Amino acid sequence: QTCALPIYARTYDQRQELIPTITEGDSHQFGVSLAVQPNAEVLLIGAPGTGYPGGTISDPGAVYVVLKNNFDNYAISQEIQLTDPDAEFGFSVDISADGLYLFIGAPGVNKVHVYQKIETAEYWELLTTYTGTAGGRFGHAIKFDSVNDLLYVGAPTYSGTQPEQGAVYLLHFDGSTLNYQNIVTLPNAEQ
Repeated sequence: QTCALPIYARTYDQRQELIPTITEGDSHQFGVSLAVQPNAEVLLIGAPGTGYPGGTISDPGAVYVVLKNNFDNYAISQEIQLTDPDAEFGFSVDISADGLYLFIGAPGVNKVHVYQKIETAEYWELLTTYTGTAGGRFGHAIKFDSVNDLLYVGAPTYSGTQPEQGAVYLLHFDGSTLNYQNIVTLPNAEQ
């Protein structure tokens, strides 16, 4: 079983194919989520079904950081992985416009992780983690607004006034932490 992400040029001819290291028996789900920095220098690819090396932890998930080189080719430069079982890390991903911050959802454990680029290297390390309401699949979808420094986080099975009514959290990112701003849910309605 091969997981691959084809990359196409403006002429829609296939330019390149990215293939991660494969662990036999895993359903990696490579490419379930994608984020591209506006200048296309950095791609972020989620693979929430990836197992932990050695098979000791089931499906923590992984995210691949892909960089464009001087020849307009892409190469996987970093694999980021959690040790939380069934985290589905990488189910959703986004990247700041400047490429300094990576936002990664792990809805299996109701978390969003923020990674910061190390300026002296093409490497990102964990900066902070925000945990949502248990059982809501917090981190199922994410979108970062670089202009207003807001992270929108979907939690489709969040239960507020109704069972599994769903919600979208608005979190302010100050460069080091995520701070709760608001939550948006559907108004009460008869089902």
